[in-house]
Amino acid sequence: MNNTLDKLEKIASFYEELLASDLSLLSDDEKGTLREKKELLRKQVAEDRVRSDLIEKDSYPLEIAIVGSFKTGKSTVLNSLLGDEIVGMDVPPATAKVTTIKYGDEIGFFGVDKDDHLADIAHQDYIRLSTHSYGSDMKKKAKTQEQDYKRFEVRYPLDCLRKLHIMDTPGFSSESTSDDDVTKAAVANADVLLWVFDANRGSVSKEELDLLKKLTDNCSENTRICGIINRIDNIPTTEIPRVIEGFKKSLKGIIDRLVIYSGKEVLDMKKQSKAWEASLAELMDSMQKHCSEGRSVQATVSPSFISAQISFTNKTILDRKFTGIGCQDDYGFTNLSGVLEDWRKQSANIKGTLLRKSSAESLKEEKKALGGFIKQMKSISVELKGGISKTKKSVDSSAKKLSESIDGLGAELKEKLVTELRGKTDQREEVTHFWNNGYRVKVDMEDLEKIVNKHFGSFSKKVLSAAKTFDVLLGNEWRNGLDSDIELYSTLLEQTSESSLASVMYVFDNWTEVPHNRIDELNNIPLVLDGCIADELLVLLTQVLLKNRIEQVVENTANWTKTTVQIINELVSKAEATLNAC
Repeated sequence: MNNTLDKLEKIASFYEELLASDLSLLSDDEKGTLREKKELLRKQVAEDRVRSDLIEKDSYPLEIAIVGSFKTGKSTVLNSLLGDEIVGMDVPPATAKVTTIKYGDEIGFFGVDKDDHLADIAHQDYIRLSTHSYGSDMKKKAKTQEQDYKRFEVRYPLDCLRKLHIMDTPGFSSESTSDDDVTKAAVANADVLLWVFDANRGSVSKEELDLLKKLTDNCSENTRICGIINRIDNIPTTEIPRVIEGFKKSLKGIIDRLVIYSGKEVLDMKKQSKAWEASLAELMDSMQKHCSEGRSVQATVSPSFISAQISFTNKTILDRKFTGIGCQDDYGFTNLSGVLEDWRKQSANIKGTLLRKSSAESLKEEKKALGGFIKQMKSISVELKGGISKTKKSVDSSAKKLSESIDGLGAELKEKLVTELRGKTDQREEVTHFWNNGYRVKVDMEDLEKIVNKHFGSFSKKVLSAAKTFDVLLGNEWRNGLDSDIELYSTLLEQTSESSLASVMYVFDNWTEVPHNRIDELNNIPLVLDGCIADELLVLLTQVLLKNRIEQVVENTANWTKTTVQIINELVSKAEATLNAC
């Protein structure tokens, strides 16, 4: 069993390592799901270790729910098992919410809220909050208080509670209409139902039989039912066989055992037993003291009493008698205790088998999931490796088409500028000479800047539209800021003078539109020309900008792919090692 849990722990550790890795392929949702899975697996392993240890030490607690119709003495039966008045018994009030009693080194009372947080409360507050009260003022108060805690827990230093967890429930058919639902929900996973009947009623009512049948339908197939004929002390001795036979006949085939019982008498018996033990301890201390001083001691012990006489030189100095339990009939307590212990061992064996099976199935599922992860990561790694070379080929092809498209847009820009401006510029021979040679020149002309701005802006928009074809290959983030970069070029080049333009021309070897031997021609007529309209330079800079951007994105993608593949390979190796170890 522990070997299986160790393997599940290793898988949980791998999940934790996976979450701590730099694997960017995992989305936030996937990481959240993986984190939740890891935490649930860790919680399962921790809980299963505790259960396994309890089973191994024969200390697995039996989950007992005390149920039955209203006012049959359920809380008194529970208190009789504990030997003290822990839960409220008086009528009214009556149990309103489920209380689970467990072992604790000290007595403690806790309210449990909707988030399963425990709050320490006083005993009297527990009695008040956990019970119904049907007075007009108290009823309203109780309903308000019921919203505070969904259930209660009591911790008690009683050895039997190391092996028993006992639930006190509201029961059925009480004055609170919600009690039935509270009880049904609470007992769904109980190992044993102690169904308390009132012996004074003489038999099982049809309502109780119907409730029993409905309740067993909602319980586990391993749940045992023990019928408790409570308050048997109220039945005349001669009538007890008839009462027992009536209950047996009604409950045949429905319950597993039937025990006659008196919660009140058992509780009183246990209280006497505590007093008996205290008196005996006191007597033994006194006897030991006097014996140490050389006194003579005579003592008589029987099932019903203990007496002692201490004398010194024929003079009696202590003569006391203590009455103990003093009865052979323990009102069904021994019988019930034996039944519960037998069922506890059987239940522990069943749960041990189910626990081993559940852990083995969990391990099988986790190994399958881990194998699926390995297969998925290997597939992604292969796809990434092949994808980068395919991307480069696709990018080269698309970049060539984009460049051709920009060339065409540049030619279109040139044609539109020439067409619109040629007829509006100065018709002097010098200016006409430049137009005839395909140059775009700036001269004094109304709306010239507006015309240039319009066509430069149109060019920029068309380039951006053409660049979107790369989104499929590179994602749309690669275009972030591209529009502002091209706009900057447009603005700068619209304002370029002939001198600064000439300086820029020297930088580009492929600038052929205005060769060096013609630049002087521009400088020789400064009074006529304000400068050149640098549309070719705009096209060229745009080409360079896009080329550099595309190359940078491809390089970044290649680097990311290389790093991601390396991380994947490392995780796959660790996953395979974990899988082999499991």
